[in-house]
Parts: sequence; structure tokens; C-alpha cells
Amino acid sequence: HGPYDGLYGFSQGAAVVTMLSLPGMARKLGYERSWHFVVCACGVNVGWPLVEWFYDEGCAPTVVDLPSLHIIGRADPIGPLSHKLVEAYQAPTVVTHRLGHELPVALRKDARFQAQVHDFLRRAARPPTASEAAGLPRS
Repeated sequence: HGPYDGLYGFSQGAAVVTMLSLPGMARKLGYERSWHFVVCACGVNVGWPLVEWFYDEGCAPTVVDLPSLHIIGRADPIGPLSHKLVEAYQAPTVVTHRLGHELPVALRKDARFQAQVHDFLRRAARPPTASEAAGLPRS
């Protein structure tokens, strides 16, 4: 039930977290959007027609107004769909790796990759409130 700092999705899961992060979507589904960033790994763009029916007449989906990190394999056969998903975000950060539709274990030891991910998380994560820092649940 949250709240969550950020959402993560791999492949089609990235499409799901993108749809959930659209402005107003959480409210339409009966909850408040509590996360502050999105990470899409090898994501695919499924297009807005799948979510347009959630919106009121005259209100169309817009871009996602949260910071996003997109991890894309340069040899991924569906890489063009990952790059298309990047366009759904207002403030995307793109990090690539040399392999395909995967998150290789070797990325744990890739200093450049690790630095880019940590830099994104440092910028995107919001600091805890005083009550959170004291161990109290978020309100």
C-alpha cells in the first residue's frame, strides 16, 4: 500500500509502472501516487490507447512528471521500444550497457554504471521527513 520511494519495472513491468505513474492515474485507481521516481529496465512502450479509457472525456494522458532512469541494453532487439518509452517522461536519464534484454550480473562491478545509477538515485530520492527519520510511519 505504500508509500514508496520509487517504482521499478523490467520489460513489460516498465510499461506498467509508467502507466501507474501518469498524472492522475493513481487517483483514478483509488489511491494517491506516493513515489517520487521511476526506474525502467529494458522497458517497452505499449502506447497510450491502453490507458486512455481510464481518463475522463477530453482528458488525454500526458508525459510522466517524475524523474526516471531508463536502463537499456545496446544489443537489445526491442531497444527501439525502450527508447520510445523514454519519450513518455518529462525528465528521463538514460543509462546503457553493452548487452541485450537483461540486467547482467556484471553491472554490479561496472563502476561507470554504478556511478550513473547512484547519481540518479541521489538526485531523485527525496530526503526522509523528520518523523520518518525517527522511525515513525509516513502520514
